[in-house]
Amino acid sequence: MNGCVNSDQTNVTTVEPIFPNAGTDKLACISDTAFVLISLTQPGGKWSGAGVIQNASDYYFSPSNSGAGNLVLTYTIHEGTTCETRDQLSITVNDLPVVRLGPDLSTCIDTTCVQISDFSPNNGAGIIPATAYFLGEGQISSNGLICPASNLPGDYSIYYQYTEPTTGCSNLDSMIFRVHPLPVANFAIDSVFCINTSREALNLSRGD
Repeated sequence: MNGCVNSDQTNVTTVEPIFPNAGTDKLACISDTAFVLISLTQPGGKWSGAGVIQNASDYYFSPSNSGAGNLVLTYTIHEGTTCETRDQLSITVNDLPVVRLGPDLSTCIDTTCVQISDFSPNNGAGIIPATAYFLGEGQISSNGLICPASNLPGDYSIYYQYTEPTTGCSNLDSMIFRVHPLPVANFAIDSVFCINTSREALNLSRGD
């Protein structure tokens, strides 16, 4: 050893980690379209979890891709560094309610108004819940009353839509309501023929 000494120094700066805010928890229906994920603080991070879709620098959440259930998404900033921090966001994806309408119905155009009563969910005895209504082709009331005389003969698509109050998710089912025209009664017979002879009337009637 020759007794020579030397030294060097460096400055080290320590900083408090910054934690992002991924935002408030969310509710979604499985039929909802994908929506953009935006953190409340520290933009530019990375989202991960079931149902997350990346498009360039934007991140979206797709309920149909994630499936129903209680999900946790993670928002990470400074990924892969010693300053990496993250926050989590809970999303509850609800299934659609089960809705049934039917079977198909048919009636003549001169019949009285028909109250559709075979549907669910209902409040018993065919009573429509406050969050449900009927709609469709032709003239039909929101409570499911359809009057054949108000419509031309033909097939009409009728829908029953119901919204589940606890989730806000909606679904519908459909049926066909067929209105038949009245048949046309038409019989023909010779107007002149001899007594004691028989004639058979020609049936020219038509209808469904």
